[in-house]
Amino acid sequence: MKGSYVRKKVFFVVNSLAVGGAEKQTVQLINALAPDVFEPVLCYFEPFEALKGELAQGGRLGGLYHLGRKGRFDLNILKRLASLIREVRPAIVVSVNLYPSLYTHLARIFCSHRFALIQVMHTTIIPDRYTQFLVWVLFRHLANRSDQVVFVCKNQMEHWIKRHGIRRDISRYIYNGIDTDYFGLQPSPEEKKRLRERLGISDSETVLAICANLGPQKRHPHLIQAGKMLLDKGFPVKVLIIGDGRERGNIERYAEESGMGDRVIITGLQHDVRPFLSLADVVVMTSTAIETFSLAVLEAMALGKAVVASNIGGASEQVIPGLNGFLFPPGDVGSLAAHLEKIISDNLFEAMGRESRELVGERFTAGRMVEEYSRLFLEEGKIRAG
Repeated sequence: MKGSYVRKKVFFVVNSLAVGGAEKQTVQLINALAPDVFEPVLCYFEPFEALKGELAQGGRLGGLYHLGRKGRFDLNILKRLASLIREVRPAIVVSVNLYPSLYTHLARIFCSHRFALIQVMHTTIIPDRYTQFLVWVLFRHLANRSDQVVFVCKNQMEHWIKRHGIRRDISRYIYNGIDTDYFGLQPSPEEKKRLRERLGISDSETVLAICANLGPQKRHPHLIQAGKMLLDKGFPVKVLIIGDGRERGNIERYAEESGMGDRVIITGLQHDVRPFLSLADVVVMTSTAIETFSLAVLEAMALGKAVVASNIGGASEQVIPGLNGFLFPPGDVGSLAAHLEKIISDNLFEAMGRESRELVGERFTAGRMVEEYSRLFLEEGKIRAG
């Protein structure tokens, strides 16, 4: 019919719909793709579905499929995936992270339908030897047969190119983006005052906040140790830990043993972190591993916070030393404390916070991320169904 337009089908493959950075970004991207241009389809393997309710309804999603993985490598998933691709006939398949890539690349070999294959990588550090082995003997070769490999920051892309031999000519990076309107909303002064009172934070105390799962690689005790160094110098600080996790007991014990028991506040899991982050004078990231491009740092920046972060992953692309915060060598608590002291002593909170907001608005918005992926999908979608 004259004037009709067939939407371009984009078939996303993820391991699960559990709450995680890669999964959240994928759902955000699917929800924001122009519905008159793209028809997204989502396929996942594991029965973890916390994010399922966040998928936009009303016909935007062309299909949602759970394949039900059983075992480390499930041949039945490969068969079902290849069959599903033949049925859906997408112009593009987007494989998110390592595990789905094994299936999507193999399905491409066995599937008669032609499509462009885009590999999206949120991972930087490979945590175990088995996965490292798979990367070396299989994944890197499969990835190099992609039409495009997309990374979430430049540092991550360079790491994979240099360490694992991913082809530079098919590699690009698209920064993770956040909803700056959502994270730009601040509680009222009255609401902040009530929350400070509830948490036992006085007006004279400087709040050093960290927002992260309470896992060992996040190194929460490093912030507590730095806070103790500042307290010993006469700076009245409180450490606000936003989140929960298996290390909570160890962190609480460390706080007591270091004499910071009454200076450390752990909020537990918060579905809306904005009120708590709004209390922060400085937001800190102390991770020593498994950080690619921290969404928590972007959220703090959107809320107008100075950031002090360990120089890991893409942190150097988020934090410009002396402008919106500082970077320190991972694990160097003395350097962390010195940077915090500099911000407090020179009263840099507002100036650095303004720069953080501007940087997010210029580089790291969800809108910009969606625009770049949309252009990529239009470019690679030139391959038509065979």
